[in-house]
Amino acid sequence: MAIPADFIVETGLSLSLSAATDRYLLSHPGGEQTGTRPILRIYTLERPSLLLGRYQPLPADFQRKEAGDRIGRRLTGGRTLPAGPGFIGITLFLPKAWDLAGDPNRILPPELILNRYVRGVMRGCHRFRVKAVYMGRDVLTVDRKKIALVGFTFSEAGSVLFECHLALSENLGALDPSFAGLPRRDRFLSELPSPPVTSLKAEAERDVSVREMAESVCKGSENRLGLTFEERAWTLEEREEISRLRKEGIENGAWIEERKPRPSETRQAETEIQLGRFSAALALDKDGNVASVTLAGEFLSDDRTVSELETAFRGEACEWTALGTLTDRVLSRPGRFILGLGSPRVVPDTLMRAAMKADG
Repeated sequence: MAIPADFIVETGLSLSLSAATDRYLLSHPGGEQTGTRPILRIYTLERPSLLLGRYQPLPADFQRKEAGDRIGRRLTGGRTLPAGPGFIGITLFLPKAWDLAGDPNRILPPELILNRYVRGVMRGCHRFRVKAVYMGRDVLTVDRKKIALVGFTFSEAGSVLFECHLALSENLGALDPSFAGLPRRDRFLSELPSPPVTSLKAEAERDVSVREMAESVCKGSENRLGLTFEERAWTLEEREEISRLRKEGIENGAWIEERKPRPSETRQAETEIQLGRFSAALALDKDGNVASVTLAGEFLSDDRTVSELETAFRGEACEWTALGTLTDRVLSRPGRFILGLGSPRVVPDTLMRAAMKADG
């Protein structure tokens, strides 16, 4: 049985407006009986930009003025991505993590979300004879060349936001020349997807318009996910709410500066993980217990899980078994997850290495 859904195409958005729009989507109530329809949003940004993953760290001395209006942060986890002209953003909102094209009464566990929801994007690429495949983790490839990165997150109410950033005519491993004077440019460049990379234009051997790709992903999602779309624009009420979220949650600068260590969290360590890095910044009290902690990195998770982990560690002794037990306890709760670590042991391992570093 096909599920009715909305289809929205937007072009030339600012970073703050796009982030506020995704935040609006994720603010919808979860649950099968809310009357909320799935929404497929396909968009482009107005200028070359950098998009940080939700939990990627920023240097402690990073100043918001360095970002200007060209560095943003996604709601989903993962690594740094270029965006703007030559790239297309795809977000799929669902009131619950339905097992689309499977059992609609089943809720997918976090580890199956990407494998299921990326199928509409893959089918959309196939229309142009581009055989995009998803082999796991956060990457969509064509002949082992990266063409898109994917991620997802949940709201506290249980709604899910799947996200894909696809290279239409540019590639994921390069910065636009206009970023030549960006402070810490080499650091940001090192965080982009590594070669080999490609684009839909390179693989299709022709230009593909935003509208063509949007319609193809829409049709692919209907075929592979069992959705039936009706295209529409945002209503006046929706635009007003998005504008409010933009002013209150994005434009004040706090959004981009999240995941910066607190000034007191001078004991820091990081660990290489499947998707990049996992880092922990600690402050210890006079007894050597955890006073506060900021967890960051290129992993996939949701705000509830990360917040519960950080809260669980406060006041605890820096002892590996205790920290590992607390990690397991949080991650065993329904709906809590961190993907891309390789093993949950990364969390206590990194915390202990941070704790053992000299203060400052």
